[in-house]
Amino acid sequence: MLTSRLIGHRGVASLAPENTLAGIRLAAEMGVKWVELDVTLLGDDTPVLIHDADLERCSSSEGLVIELRRQDLKGIDAGSWFSEEFAGEPLPLLNDALTLINHLGLGLNLEIKTHSVDPDKITRIVQACLTNNPLPADKLLISSFEHDTLQAWYRTEKKTPLGYLVEALPDDWQQRLDMIRARSLNFDWQQVSAKEFMMVKDAGFELYSYTCNDPDQGALLWQQGVDGVITDYPQRFPIS
Repeated sequence: MLTSRLIGHRGVASLAPENTLAGIRLAAEMGVKWVELDVTLLGDDTPVLIHDADLERCSSSEGLVIELRRQDLKGIDAGSWFSEEFAGEPLPLLNDALTLINHLGLGLNLEIKTHSVDPDKITRIVQACLTNNPLPADKLLISSFEHDTLQAWYRTEKKTPLGYLVEALPDDWQQRLDMIRARSLNFDWQQVSAKEFMMVKDAGFELYSYTCNDPDQGALLWQQGVDGVITDYPQRFPIS
């Protein structure tokens, strides 16, 4: 198994603003070994951690992420929406997050969000960041809902493990996984049945479920063969 059994969703999304350096630090303090984070591009091709295509939900600002330039980040508060404790938390650069993750010894499931950016461009930029600030080979999983993005990654870099994100299991799931020599299928635990995900396991792929916040359900998923549970609430689960 590549990752740990428990993966902090967007850091520790229940206790700190998602996709922030504060959330990454808190995950490490709690003993979480792996975190899941989202990366996308600003309009000047700067890679940053944020899930949405716009700023409204998780910052003090408004507008589209693609309309920003790096110098605009100084005016964005990505923490006070969550609580005053995190007021002034920056919208992180991918490079800063990689530096921190390396320092803390965490594993990273990095989800690529193109938000209409060319898949070849964003994969090339993220790959360059990882070349300049590499993680250990056993500490990185690249994932995406967009199969063409994973294909773009695989065309130029074949060593990094890839995880294909799905909600419901597509009919051609094995073809899609085989095309990119995927390491894992990352699935919505509420939309894929135990019978379906065991077919995936029997085909030799790892399974990671999102976003499971119920420890009893998480225990059942582990019992049924799921390798890792991605959760907003790692504090509810046994951390080992």
